Parts: sequence; structure tokens; C-alpha cells
Amino acid sequence: CTGIRNVIYLCLELKAFHEHPKFDKDIDKKSVGLFLQQGYIHSPHCIYKYAHKLNPGHFLEVNNEGDIQLEKYWDVQDYYGKKEENSRTGGEILEELESILKESFEYRMVSDVPVGMFLSGGIDSSLVTAMLQKNSNTQLKTFTIGFEDEKRNEAPFGKEIAKHIGTDHTEFICTENDFKSILPNLPDIHDEPFGDSSSIPTFLVSKLAKESVTVSLSADGGDELFGGYSKYDIVKKYYSKINNLPKPLKRIAYGIINNTNPAFIEKYQKYIPIINGYTDVGNKFDKFQNAFKAENLSDFFNISSTFLNEGELRKYTNNLHARFDGPSYDGNDDAIISYLGLIDIKTYLEGDIMTKVDRATMQVALEGREPFLDQNIIEYALNIPDRYKIQKKSTKDILRKILFKYVPKKLIERPKQGFAIPLKEWLGSYLKDDLMEIKNDKEFFEKLELNEIKINGDIDSFMINIRYVNPNFIWFVYVLHQWYKRWG
Repeated sequence: CTGIRNVIYLCLELKAFHEHPKFDKDIDKKSVGLFLQQGYIHSPHCIYKYAHKLNPGHFLEVNNEGDIQLEKYWDVQDYYGKKEENSRTGGEILEELESILKESFEYRMVSDVPVGMFLSGGIDSSLVTAMLQKNSNTQLKTFTIGFEDEKRNEAPFGKEIAKHIGTDHTEFICTENDFKSILPNLPDIHDEPFGDSSSIPTFLVSKLAKESVTVSLSADGGDELFGGYSKYDIVKKYYSKINNLPKPLKRIAYGIINNTNPAFIEKYQKYIPIINGYTDVGNKFDKFQNAFKAENLSDFFNISSTFLNEGELRKYTNNLHARFDGPSYDGNDDAIISYLGLIDIKTYLEGDIMTKVDRATMQVALEGREPFLDQNIIEYALNIPDRYKIQKKSTKDILRKILFKYVPKKLIERPKQGFAIPLKEWLGSYLKDDLMEIKNDKEFFEKLELNEIKINGDIDSFMINIRYVNPNFIWFVYVLHQWYKRWG
């Protein structure tokens, strides 16, 4: 919502405000800093200074005199750490959770129009699909997007799962040209800077589904609720060890890592026990390095969730927003995963994942539904002890146990690849001219109050490979500039 001369305007998308001749497009520089740090701008922040997002679980009340009151009706953090210690057995929790999941999933199938499902072949989407198909009298429709690059192509896994479950499955293998065709439309699909490159395949799978159904179920939220991200596993295992190191040792470790080439680490990671088995290590290396500067658990996790720590961000801009303002960790060693999930729900899930799916589905007039984000699942999951979520290197352990009742283990147990495009290759080839355009756009740097010398130096270093520069950050700069040209 935005106020123009004591008038409040409300809309679902920022682009609607631009139709008003007196909409003030003054940019919120702190939100620019937040975007460069993490690749999205979560509520209540907005790219425009005089526009604000309504926080999830809130409503805005305006009386006849124009007085504004923000009211909360539900907040996820109210359910973290509010229950007494769970004394139930793992078997009891497993049974209760399966019942809650089943009820939530089936509720999202209620519709008078055709309903389908996005099926990547991962744990979450496979579980939603398998439970629904088993209890359905009709063959459900499922959709998977695949890539030509075999290293990034998860389509065969989705196809195998669909065959075992018995769904009516549609698979589409995208070419590079399919992806290229979407790039010019990104500033309109996301009328605010948005740096999650998986928005492109998400749009394509939404477009594919729309050809057959009007509603589609996704499976977002499972990672946050049940400990699915590798960073949760790392924080759980190594935070206390790193935190207990004497400060001089932390500084030494930081210095050693700072002088290590991430590409070298990625090449030889199989010989390094602490990172063996994790994916995309090179591009996550900065986060690991910065963890040695963390002051507490929240700081440690926020560093592991951003591409720039506060010190690094100040090299690009002095305009900073606090990333997370919520409850502190309460010290319960068996609730660390739930605490980290809470932070991600309040930031990453809301500002990135849900925004990505919402914009992609809306763009093709497809209704997207999220069965894992049922209130009952969230409230229950946040109070499941960590020991049932992560065991050794088995993330989302409790979901796996339920899933293996429906799908053979051999079809699921494999490294998680993600839903990503080849950023480094694209930026270094056919997006090269766009990066060069950024370097010459002085107005862009001035209006957004960005360090022109530093960013241009990073672009040069990335293009000629003088030193390692995270391609995700270069992509953020590219996306920000494309947005600025369209809406700034």
C-alpha cells in the first residue's frame, strides 16, 4: 500500500501503482542493500520508499478519518517453543504427522476445476503426490520441467516417481532458447528486483501446467519445516564448535579461508570430510568463511543465508536494513532446526520462495496452492524435536520415513540438485553486453547510491576471471539494473 496526498492505494502488484500519475517512485536505498545481500526484499520492506508490503498474517484497518491500524491475526513465531517438551515417541509423532499431512493435502484438492501437481521427484513433491494419488479414484496430473544439461536435469527422477505412483505425467525439456525468451520479461513478472534465478524454470513449469489444469499444488515449505537445507545441517553440527574457538583462532581461520580459491575447494571437496556430499560448494564458500565472524547463533545463520555479510555489504552501499527482527534462540539444543526454520519462514520463504511461485503462477492465470503451509502442519512441525528431522546426513528424516511407505527408497535417495540455471555460463556469454551496459550507466549508480568503482571492479574480475566473484551476486546486479531500466 502507498499513501499519496493522504490517500491510501492498495494493490497486489507494484506495477499497478505506476498507472497513477502522482505515484512517488523514490527508491528505498536500504531495500537496495537488502536485495544485494540476499537477492530479494521481504516484508514489510519495498523497493519504493513510500510503498510498504503488508506483513503476512496481518490486516490493515482504515477508518473514515483515514487513521491506519495494523492488526496481527496469526504469526508463525507464536508457535515456536511454546509447547512443553515433546515426550512422545518417534513412532507416535510419525503417525500424528502423517495424519495431519494427509488432511492438509486432501483439503487442497477441493476444487470445481482441474487440479495438478508440480513433481520434481524430490522428497516434498513426491510425498504430496504419492499420498494424494493413493487416496484418489482418478489419475492425477503431474508436471516436471527438465534441462538439456544432464548435471542439472531432475526430470528423469520425476518421471520415475510418477511411473511408480501412477500419475498422468507431463515432462518438458527446456532448451537454452526457452530460458532466453523469458529474460526480457523478468522485470514485468517481478516488478520489484528479484534475484532467484529459479523463477525462470518455475514460470516455465507453471506455463506447462496451465495447458492442462487451472490449479496446481506445489510443495514449498517442507525444507523450512523439516530441516531440508544443508545449511541447517551445517549449523547444527558446527556452530558450537566454531563458536567455542578462541577469537585469535577464528581470525586465523578466516584469513586462511579468505585466501583460498572457492573453485579449488569445489574441485577437491570429496577429499574434505566437512563439505563432502554438499552441492554448489564454491558459490556457498563465502557464507562458510563469514561464519567465523558470527557473534551468536542468529548471526551465524543470517550469515549462512546471505551472499554478503554486513561488512562486505558496506563496500557497495551504506544503506542497510536489519535482515531479521524476531525472537532469539532459546538455547534448546533439540530445537535449533525449528529456530532456523522459523527465521527462513519469516524471510526466505516469504520473500523469495512464495513470491517466486506466486508471480510465476499468476503470470499464466494458474492458481497455486501450498499444502505444506497449512496452519496445522506449521504449528505441529515447529515443535517436532530436531532428532526426528536430521539424523547424520539424512535431512528431513521424518518425512523420508513417511514417504518410504509410498515410494521405494532407491527412487528418492540421491543428492539434491536444486532448480537452477547455469548463471556463470550465461553471464559470461550472451549477457556480457548487458553487464558492460551496467558499467556505463552512471545514473544507475547515483540514483541507487551504489559504489560504482567496486561493482565495476567485480564485473571486470568476473568477466576475465582475475579473482573469484560469486556469480549469484553478479546476477543480482544484472537483475537490479534490468529492473531499474524498466521501473526506476
